[in-house]
Amino acid sequence: FLKSRGFTHGHYPASLAISTVGGWVNTKSNGHFSLYFGNIENLVAAVEGINGRGEIVKLAGDSLKKVFRMEGATLIVTRAWLKVFKISVYDDFYSFRFNRIGAMVDFLKKMPDLRELLKQLGVRLYAVRAYDFVDYKFMSKPHIGDSRKPLWLKKIRYFAEKQLCRAGRMVSSAVRILERRGKAPWTVVVYMSSDSPEALSQVAEILKKEVQIYHGTDLGSATAQSWYLHRFKLGYDKVIERFDADITVDTFECTMAWERIIEAYETVRAIIFKFGLVGTHIGIDLDKPYLYFIFGIAGKNKQRYDRIREEILHACIKISIPTTHHHGIGWKVGKNKALARYAYSNEWYLNTAIPAKQEMDPWNILSDNFFENIS
Repeated sequence: FLKSRGFTHGHYPASLAISTVGGWVNTKSNGHFSLYFGNIENLVAAVEGINGRGEIVKLAGDSLKKVFRMEGATLIVTRAWLKVFKISVYDDFYSFRFNRIGAMVDFLKKMPDLRELLKQLGVRLYAVRAYDFVDYKFMSKPHIGDSRKPLWLKKIRYFAEKQLCRAGRMVSSAVRILERRGKAPWTVVVYMSSDSPEALSQVAEILKKEVQIYHGTDLGSATAQSWYLHRFKLGYDKVIERFDADITVDTFECTMAWERIIEAYETVRAIIFKFGLVGTHIGIDLDKPYLYFIFGIAGKNKQRYDRIREEILHACIKISIPTTHHHGIGWKVGKNKALARYAYSNEWYLNTAIPAKQEMDPWNILSDNFFENIS
């Protein structure tokens, strides 16, 4: 609808096909272009909905904090007023390779400042994403488009994937050897747009100079273009197909300061590799990086899945790495503490979430588990 009129809302979560605007608002959703637009909280002007008192209320400005991140515990969102932006005429894509994670992180760290510089030149730096070796080769595979495969070929593929999931520890050992030798590179995709082709050409030179500073290699545009065209290819239907083939697929996300990316990456990846196969990409939400893990485990054992989740959460708590809440709706840290309380701080939980709940839904008509044992 918006695109046909030359506009975009700018919010494109990976779950676009199966999520709702109300869900985005209630969980601080971020998306593919969060480097430029930020998460959903930067893109909402107002919402309307029904609170636990049965009242129709409209929230805007500072009052939006009563619904942001709340998992539906204060308001059933029925309408939202979203910001829109004019679509630029020209797109440009670049792909780069970095053999060392440290150099790649240093390059990504420059992107928020580069984004602001490019704005002055009339260029929008929409996305810069980095894929580790496993994610690039076996999981997300951004360089490969989505194609329909016959059933017999899918069965062979899923059988092979299941064996890889069973060999997580072995894959981990092999990948670490390759990393030490500089043979397991990170692949970075860049997407930008502008109304001026001259500005895009100027920016390309700036970007390539930055890549050279951090010893990256220019791979051309094909990988980034493929990512852009097929970035929703691992949809819910593919997850269900794999589950039917006895492979459980899920994602986990956490955010941190730039100087702690490598520590968080190594910590979470090591846990998941004990149980299955894991690939990771790094994205940026305005100025802050996040790690997005996609993992597969052989079988449909819920106890095993719950154990992975608990180990990841406790490891993040131990090293003080916040999760990003929308990848753990309804999760608890331990038996009682809501994940959102940990993800956004105890101060937010006590000073924003609880007063909003008491005002909007004093009788716990809506999602009361969000506030279970709040002491």
